[in-house]
Amino acid sequence: MVGSTEVNDIVAGISSIVAGIMALFKLFLFVTRTKEIKSILERLEMIYFKMRKDDDTRQFILEAENIGRKLSLAVVLVLEMAFPIAAFIIAAIDDILTTFRGKHMLLKVWIPWRIENIYVHLLTNTLLTLITIACLSVNAAFFVIELTFSLYIAAYIKQLEQKLIKNGANNQEIYEQHNFIMQLIADYNGELSGQMYLEAVIAPLMPCGYGLAAIRMESLHRTSYMINWYEEEPELRKDLLILMTKTTSLTTVNYKLFAKFDHVLLSATAFGLRPFSKALITSIEAIVIPRDYDMLLFARPLSDFVHFQIPFNCH
Repeated sequence: MVGSTEVNDIVAGISSIVAGIMALFKLFLFVTRTKEIKSILERLEMIYFKMRKDDDTRQFILEAENIGRKLSLAVVLVLEMAFPIAAFIIAAIDDILTTFRGKHMLLKVWIPWRIENIYVHLLTNTLLTLITIACLSVNAAFFVIELTFSLYIAAYIKQLEQKLIKNGANNQEIYEQHNFIMQLIADYNGELSGQMYLEAVIAPLMPCGYGLAAIRMESLHRTSYMINWYEEEPELRKDLLILMTKTTSLTTVNYKLFAKFDHVLLSATAFGLRPFSKALITSIEAIVIPRDYDMLLFARPLSDFVHFQIPFNCH
């Protein structure tokens, strides 16, 4: 019978390895796709300045900026600074109180040298703290990018709503804005959503469940056209359907026959993972398939497509 201490060490070790893999893949993504990510951020910046000049919808982008700044600051302060430093201090105090019998390590990883005295132990913990800060910095950067993208796109869609209410769907400026939103979301998915799919695959290896919680927290896919305004006003809903019909493009890869924001791609990846596919089916179907244009997009229940293998990037 394995003791509770050994079980906790195993759980902590697996979690440390999986978290490290996630951080390394994000870092690799940032390094190899710097130009493409910069292009996406520049287009977000263009949205920001364009909406700041519009007196009617300026409050949308200012609210998004305010929320993004507060959440980003909280994440950076807690994850990058407070958490690893507090963990180091608590571990050091506990080691001192127990006269270094336990020798608590911040990360349950293999150390290629022997810890024979207190000084080596403290240096090792200091190194592990720096590694933790580096990994959390990468995760925080990824989170800030996703948060900024989500909030700015949501604000831009609210501006589109105002134009739809005022001008209707048959307006050239609205077509151009809608196409811009779709192309930006498609490019974002093409560059960054693969990382989310990877985390969906390896998250079940996190015994504490943190990985899946992080994915749900970071997910942008529930924001794109999934806000309530298109359900509330019949006239606005009709205009949105016209807009979607005129601006979506055919594809032979997506099973709905439309290139549509990769919502289905995310769910298909999750459904390929038997351990937690059934647990997510209700929440993901609610996010992926808006009831008001199921008939228009020829949608079918996601459970019909569980067995399909769909490439990461369908655009």
